[in-house]
Amino acid sequence: MRALMLVTLGHCALTMAYESAFPFVARTQLGLRAAKGLFEGPAYLMIGLGAGAVLGNLALARVGDQQRRGRLFLCLGVLSGLTPLLLGVTTTLPGAMLAAAAMGASTSAFMTLSQGIIQTLAPDGIRGRVMSAQTWHTQGAMGGFNAVNGLLMDLPWMTVPLLFGGTGLLCAVLMLGSVLVVPLRALYVRGLPTEALAR
Repeated sequence: MRALMLVTLGHCALTMAYESAFPFVARTQLGLRAAKGLFEGPAYLMIGLGAGAVLGNLALARVGDQQRRGRLFLCLGVLSGLTPLLLGVTTTLPGAMLAAAAMGASTSAFMTLSQGIIQTLAPDGIRGRVMSAQTWHTQGAMGGFNAVNGLLMDLPWMTVPLLFGGTGLLCAVLMLGSVLVVPLRALYVRGLPTEALAR
């Protein structure tokens, strides 16, 4: 469970700390420089994220097989790293909203799977404490890396493709590398252990 929590923490830090970057995206990538555009651009991107999150979780609700959920967890983690690349190269608002929807679908479905798997693996007596620690760490990582992204955007050479591409590729590499960790590889190949499901 520790490895699962760590990989989820890395995922959150690298792919879900995007709110502070959206005004930067609106100004430099989408060309929305007026005050109205700098407000509307991030708002539309957040709408795209939310719509994608709803659709991603609705699609996930139809996946009942535990083995498929394990494989889907890996695939969604890699996809969460690749979808920011789309946003990084998009120069129109409709395209950016679609890219944001893809980000929302992949990241929220990944987090839903992560929460569900950790709840299933945690013993009954400490499940609440385990979930509190998981939520505290992931939310803290998102908040902390929003601040890091804010500092990075102040660098004169920073661009949207570099910011989202760099963090996204790091996430994809992290997820692919997690196959080398035995408990995670077992989750990806066999799904949740039978004894966890029997509790």
